Amino acid sequence: MKVLNLIKKDILLAGMYSVFSIMVLIAIPVFLSNQGSLNMSSVYILFMSVSFSCYFLFSNIFLMEDKYKGNLYLMAVPYKKSMIVAVKYVLGLLMVALEVVFYSILSRIPFHNSFLVKPALTFAAVSVTFLAIAVVLSIFLPLYFRFSYTKIKFALIVVMVLVPTWGMVALFSLIGKNLISEAIVLNMGISVLLILVGIAIMVLSAGISVRFLEKRNF
Repeated sequence: MKVLNLIKKDILLAGMYSVFSIMVLIAIPVFLSNQGSLNMSSVYILFMSVSFSCYFLFSNIFLMEDKYKGNLYLMAVPYKKSMIVAVKYVLGLLMVALEVVFYSILSRIPFHNSFLVKPALTFAAVSVTFLAIAVVLSIFLPLYFRFSYTKIKFALIVVMVLVPTWGMVALFSLIGKNLISEAIVLNMGISVLLILVGIAIMVLSAGISVRFLEKRNF
């Protein structure tokens, strides 16, 4: 129940940006899938959608928490620091889950002799996206719990927008893959392993975030 209350608190802090973030999860896949002859992979579409959605959601939550010293007051009530931290990671994963659901639905809606969103979603695409988002969350959340939002808001743009888009494209280019248009094919074992690695990275990151929160002077 306390976790649900904290999630509700963050959604209320985000205000209309929470609705906007969900709209982004729907609008970006539709937009990117209908760019003429430019075919984009499901990994790139998923990654772009979740990255931008998380940026709009978290940036406003961070701004409001700093403005009203939300974390300071939460530490004065019976909420464990680990719970305060965990909720932020849960919100990020919730965005991933929502996007998978939206993408699956949109990819089944007929549109101009094809589908509203294409290509079809695969488990390999979900696992790669999950790992990538886990890395992004694991970078910017510790930054937030270590510093105030005003000090790191430009760094968050880099971590949450530039790195997930052009940074990942550059990384995959180095290993000979075109992340934008080429579908990633992985067997089930590797896909599951990527998800487990993503979970392990977030658990480690959450531990670091808790330490930062404990030492932070508000």
